[in-house]
Amino acid sequence: MSKPSIPKGTRDFTPEVMARRQWIFSTLRSAFERRGFQPIETPAMEALTTLTGKYGEEGDQLIFKILNNGDFLGKAQDDTLNARDSKALGFQISKKALRYDLTVPFARFVTMHRNEIPMPFKRYQMQTVWRGDRPGKGRYQEFVQCDADIIGSTGVLCELELVCLFYEALTALKVPQFRILVNDRRILSGMADHLGIGDRLTEWTVAVDKADKVGIEGVCKELGERGFSDRSPRGHPSPVRRPAIGRGGHEDPRRTIPCSGCPRGCCGFGFAVEPRPIRRCPRARARVRTRLGPRIGLLHRSDF
Repeated sequence: MSKPSIPKGTRDFTPEVMARRQWIFSTLRSAFERRGFQPIETPAMEALTTLTGKYGEEGDQLIFKILNNGDFLGKAQDDTLNARDSKALGFQISKKALRYDLTVPFARFVTMHRNEIPMPFKRYQMQTVWRGDRPGKGRYQEFVQCDADIIGSTGVLCELELVCLFYEALTALKVPQFRILVNDRRILSGMADHLGIGDRLTEWTVAVDKADKVGIEGVCKELGERGFSDRSPRGHPSPVRRPAIGRGGHEDPRRTIPCSGCPRGCCGFGFAVEPRPIRRCPRARARVRTRLGPRIGLLHRSDF
């Protein structure tokens, strides 16, 4: 008889751990509602066609698909089965999938309820998402994501409000020594155009976005594998660049691409611009880093 177990990449929460998690959720919820953000929920399942094509080729491979009820192979085409085309077969035997994040379901929600919600609409959402990442230390296939979005406004004051929301939420959570790092895809688009690779922006940002996982050398290796040359078409320094070396011989990615900062500015908290890509996000996004490791992103929005 086999021992009881749970799937790899998932976890149980004891009452002690749940008490801490509930305190975090309630603290964040209070911070959101003080600024007028309203809660919504979306189904754990979405139509497979809603999710695919939104996260890039690699992201699509990490979506958990749900088999159709009954004889799911009955509608599979013989040509697809013989060709062993798993991608095409997936659409034939699966019409639903577990949500990969909260952003795409929110876009679907706004489209369906646009006549019922006021604009601009300030929403927050805390729900479980599922990703087929390879489980590792600190990485799970099932986890809670927390988003705060403002939609229906093009004003930059929305960005400022979200940065202030970061500060208030992290202060309430008593997270020590955090910094808020702000990025804007338009800067990356300009850099890509300057390097003569504007038509390959998505490929470039997908690779660079892995810097935290594989390091700068790993990013350079992947860019090379994707066909980026050592010299850009316009003769500028290549997008495939070796990292600048900081003190002690360690990589210093902040020197690889120039950035600016104004520590302890008028807002009262540390602030800096970080040259990092934001895939699929047309507006600004911010990240929060602390010595404890959390990161938060925003695109007229915030991901906790």
